[in-house]
Amino acid sequence: MRIGVWIALCCLAGSALGQRGDFREPCPSHIQSTWAEELRKAAQADCSFFEEAQRSGAAAWVKFAAEDAAMSGISGRDEIRVQFEKTYAKPGFRLLWYPTAGEVYGNFVVTTGSYERHALDANGKEAVSHGRYVTMWQKQKDGRYLYVWDGGE
Repeated sequence: MRIGVWIALCCLAGSALGQRGDFREPCPSHIQSTWAEELRKAAQADCSFFEEAQRSGAAAWVKFAAEDAAMSGISGRDEIRVQFEKTYAKPGFRLLWYPTAGEVYGNFVVTTGSYERHALDANGKEAVSHGRYVTMWQKQKDGRYLYVWDGGE
């Protein structure tokens, strides 16, 4: 199962490298009605996470994380909180994203999508970068989805 999930992560992330997203539309408008029900639920969690991050920054990264959530080089809610408090404290930082595809694997759902990161460069000028992200969500006993892994390029 783990190998299949990692293969899916690589395929989903690689399927649209270099694409720039349309961030003018609300996140939920990118969720397709043709997607499987559990994929739509996880994608809605992804959008709720995005909307919360716009309001509360680092707190959203903790709120939507499973106890054992991990990212490149960090794991657990405390490390995630510390990392994203630093990230959101940077002048001009803003992160936009939305899901564009995904796959269901039992109690796990993998979503992938486009992101746009804003930050100020060394001269105080806004720098904007674009990329793709992959998030692995796990369905909780209460039916909510929390992420267990998140990453982007």
